[in-house]
Amino acid sequence: MQIKPQSNYILVLPDKAEETVSGIIVPESVRQRPLRGTVKAAGPGLPDEPMEIKVNDVVAYGQHSGIPVENEGVEYLVMKASDVFYVLE
Repeated sequence: MQIKPQSNYILVLPDKAEETVSGIIVPESVRQRPLRGTVKAAGPGLPDEPMEIKVNDVVAYGQHSGIPVENEGVEYLVMKASDVFYVLE
């Protein structure tokens, strides 16, 4: 099944959370959610605000941005394009 964002929403595959810090293994329960990821799909935007974010862009977003969704065993985030702080180039 393919997820196709609508309007001004994007589908982001978050980067993996760090498993170690200075050689210490960090339990998954206390790992912080990553704050960047790769855009896997993007909606067309709004009529007066076209989508500027493209598939494969690496983006940074806020700690509480997005709604987690799972597709074929992979967890993604669906968020508004306005939740993105910047695109890494």
